[in-house]
Amino acid sequence: MAGIAEKCSHLILDEAHHVKAASWHGLRDAFDGKPVLQFTATPYREDRSPLDGQIIYDYPLHKAQAADLFKRIHFRSVFHTEQDAADRAIAERAIAQLKEDIAQGLDHRVMARCYRKARAEQVVEIYRQMAPELNPVLVISDHKDTDTQVASLRSGESQVVVCVNMLAEGFDLPELKIAAMHDRFKSLGITLQFVGRFTRVSPKSIGDATIIANTGDEEVAISLQRLYDEDPDWNKLIAELSFDRIEEEKRFLLLQALPRARAARRARSNVP
Repeated sequence: MAGIAEKCSHLILDEAHHVKAASWHGLRDAFDGKPVLQFTATPYREDRSPLDGQIIYDYPLHKAQAADLFKRIHFRSVFHTEQDAADRAIAERAIAQLKEDIAQGLDHRVMARCYRKARAEQVVEIYRQMAPELNPVLVISDHKDTDTQVASLRSGESQVVVCVNMLAEGFDLPELKIAAMHDRFKSLGITLQFVGRFTRVSPKSIGDATIIANTGDEEVAISLQRLYDEDPDWNKLIAELSFDRIEEEKRFLLLQALPRARAARRARSNVP
């Protein structure tokens, strides 16, 4: 990494919320003393580890929505306290939404999100039973046919994918427009990253995003509770929650910088 830093004048990092990971942090440290510019849609970490530096510019989500850089979001809920019933209801709703979108001439796909492999293997069978004509596929990190399954999804041969934290950052498929959240995320930042994947615009024939989740699950973080209240407007709430969280991070960074600023002032005042 030091060799790379010696040959470069600047470092530009995308997805900078990962900068605290060992490999990322090692690269950033190698550029100590050189300009480092970091980009991320979520400039904060849930563990409150600072990303270092300062926020010099942020583009509010509501402006991206007003500029039609994000598709509108439609939230559709099911209500079940029992997991199997919730999974079937979410799948049924997602399949119905997909067929409705296709009937309108929209080239859409469904992504069903689960939090672990065993859950994903169960959920993909529900989709295969309910809609075998959509050729549902499973994409997980250790699956030997991952490349084939992704190619099938891109081509439209498969119109439903069930995955575990896959097809995320760095994966571009605007046709993913229906999110079936069989397992919800526990943090706001990851939720915003996930939802943003479904709101992307494209010159292709795609429409608005639809998010489907079970509101009968009581294990929801307080920071996310508003998203799953009765009849929420996700277009408004996502923008508000994103703005509030970034403002909170700005205050956090400012407080962290105060001791350093005070020490610098004291040092200057002691110079003869």
